[in-house]
Amino acid sequence: MTERHPPTVAVLAGHFPADRASIHRAYLNAVWLAGGQPVILAPPPPGALNASLDVLERCQAVLLTGGGDIDPARYGEEAGPRIQELDASRDAFELAAIDRTLAARLPLLGICRGLQLLTVALGGRLYQDLDAAGYPGHWRETDSHLPAHRVTAVPGSLAEVALGGRDSVNSVHHQAVADLGPHLVATARADDDLIEAAEGDPGAGYGPLLGVQWHPERMACPAEGLAADPSHLAPFRWLVEAAGGSGLRVSEVDEAPASLGRAAWGG
Repeated sequence: MTERHPPTVAVLAGHFPADRASIHRAYLNAVWLAGGQPVILAPPPPGALNASLDVLERCQAVLLTGGGDIDPARYGEEAGPRIQELDASRDAFELAAIDRTLAARLPLLGICRGLQLLTVALGGRLYQDLDAAGYPGHWRETDSHLPAHRVTAVPGSLAEVALGGRDSVNSVHHQAVADLGPHLVATARADDDLIEAAEGDPGAGYGPLLGVQWHPERMACPAEGLAADPSHLAPFRWLVEAAGGSGLRVSEVDEAPASLGRAAWGG
């Protein structure tokens, strides 16, 4: 009998500080708990882009993670005064990774910056700063593991699946989608009408695409000692299942959030 291995998920990392490849551990924990095997890919050195993209294409799914701002030149604007943590090498690598992912029709999940980058890659644009654009209150870093506001999803959408039965999410972002462009469809919004989730237009011919503006990994796998909500593993389960695997069901962990936290953080 052939042993079945969990789907590999290419998890794209950033640079912070600048001399390190880095990623919030909760992303990896969430992929593991959803039944996948994370493979970390960081922006490669000059000359290694194609080799790195070849590794990505051998994975079964792709996860775009959060991080600093995307260079506004990528969507035809000059940088405003509140732009922060630009990383040209990360932008270039991840935009190339999106192109390869779309061409290979791999399932893709974008979280926070990941949704924003997917939007830019497909011809959309961003609000460079939400306070300046008239959408205050979306930066809640100190309570990043707790729900901050309500979200309304289109019934039957992937965004509804990603909410895992919840209607409130955390909020740790000072940018967001202003215009999705021609190939993405908004499927969830906050009460102030800000786009909170988008997915691929069915007519565009891509593989499964989902982007969410909140951080489900921080609620599903918070730091040890904080209460975990396993319902927020839902988008990671969706990604793993779209890649051909089968992850944990909410019923398997719902009654033991403390045990989930210990499993995620090695306690």
